Amino acid sequence: MSQQQQEQQQQQQSSERQNAEIPQLRWDDAKMQTRYANVVQVTGTREEIAILLGTHQIWNKDKEMKEVVVPLEERILLNPAAAKRLLLQLSILLRGYESRYGTITLEGVGRPEPLPTK
Repeated sequence: MSQQQQEQQQQQQSSERQNAEIPQLRWDDAKMQTRYANVVQVTGTREEIAILLGTHQIWNKDKEMKEVVVPLEERILLNPAAAKRLLLQLSILLRGYESRYGTITLEGVGRPEPLPTK
C-alpha cells in the first residue's frame, strides 16, 4: 500500500471515529403543532427570553377604535443562547427573503433598512 493510500485510510478512520463520537441530530415532528401568529411581543430577564405570540383579527381599521385586544395564544421560553441562535437563523432567513421578494415594511415603524448582507 502506498504512502498516499495509507494517509487517506488514516484520515477516513479518523473521520469515522469523530462521526461516531458526535451524535446525529434527528428532528422528530410527531407531536408538532402549527399555529399562526401575526402579532409578536418579546420580553426577557437575565435567565430567559419570552416570545409571546397572538393573532389579532382586526382586518378593517376603525378610526374611532380606542383599543385592540390581542389574545396571546402561545408563549415560548428560551435561554439567552437559544434566543441568540434563533436571532441568527431568522436574520439569515429574512435576508434571503428580502433579497428575493423585496424589503419588508412594517406599520408604525420608520422606513426599514434592508437587513445587512455579509
